[in-house]
Amino acid sequence: MAIQNSIIKLRGSIDDLVFLETKNGHKVRKKAKAVSKEIIAADPRYARLRENMSEFSGAVSATRLLRAAVKEAMHDCTDNRIFNRLTKAMFAVLVTDPVSERGQRNVMKGDLSLLKEFSFNNTAILSAIFKADISTGIDRAAGKLTVNIPAFIPADNIVSPAGATHCRFHSAGTEVNFDNGQYVSKLVESAAIAVGDNLATAAIHFQHQLTAGSANPLFLLLGIRFYQEVNGKLYPLKNKAFNALLVTDADSV
Repeated sequence: MAIQNSIIKLRGSIDDLVFLETKNGHKVRKKAKAVSKEIIAADPRYARLRENMSEFSGAVSATRLLRAAVKEAMHDCTDNRIFNRLTKAMFAVLVTDPVSERGQRNVMKGDLSLLKEFSFNNTAILSAIFKADISTGIDRAAGKLTVNIPAFIPADNIVSPAGATHCRFHSAGTEVNFDNGQYVSKLVESAAIAVGDNLATAAIHFQHQLTAGSANPLFLLLGIRFYQEVNGKLYPLKNKAFNALLVTDADSV
């Protein structure tokens, strides 16, 4: 690497030269040459890179498919980093594939239970918004996914944002085949609940009927959205920081 002796101290790059300041003075070096796609695709030296790229691409595809499957449930219930966070979680699932060779591992063969407790909105964690015991379950043989919320007092159990007058719980059940890109999803929603009510609500029971004995991964989600009542009509709050959505159960075959 060359050292500049000139009184002119440059920073940045000119053509294929890069000027930089170091603790040993101003220096200049040539830009590193980019490796062509053709070399990466064929050169044995880049075999590990090709494997990593293939598996990362698989995690990205799985993320897109799950997002499509639960699109309605996600509405107004995600943060601005959801894609990156979910892709990272999917990659963690992919690398648990115990049978495929490196570079060919995939989500379908991984431990999808790692997605349990994944929050789609990191600014709104369901357990911090709704303080009550919730029971959920997946009966793969019967194809039934269930959520049970016992009776509760909204004023005591719901942490609501300023301006909110009501909320609704919603749940999604979905089976996803990450190999062929197919999915089946069901979505249900509760009646509106006044968040300041001091009277106990009725218990809430959600049930999704999917394919009995499905050979696909199954996911069960539970969320909450907040609204403001104006002249008898409910409007979604523009502040989405309290809208939560959680993967309560994820079951691999």
